[in-house]
Amino acid sequence: MNIQEFSRITGMSSHTLQDGRYAEWSLDEYLARLPGRAADDESRRARRITAVHATDDAATAELELDYPTVRFVDYVTLLLINGDWVIVNKAFKALPKHVALRPTVAEDR
Repeated sequence: MNIQEFSRITGMSSHTLQDGRYAEWSLDEYLARLPGRAADDESRRARRITAVHATDDAATAELELDYPTVRFVDYVTLLLINGDWVIVNKAFKALPKHVALRPTVAEDR
């Protein structure tokens, strides 16, 4: 995902827990938090799609962003609009590298 992809979205919001408290940002607030350029450690960052579930023109995706000091897990909701999959919502969790990912309910089955 890059800023251009997010900027095509008009109503996206981003949600997370920070220090155990709910936080929500509008698209403009979310984009203002980004530096607008590649990070200095970009070559050491890895991103992967870990799951996708779709029904017709609606989908969810789970993404893992593995950075040198933190791991993000993103859950995005997408809609197929005019032939393009568009992110309309995002919830995420940031974990320090020393914290292991806990299995999800689906993984426990």
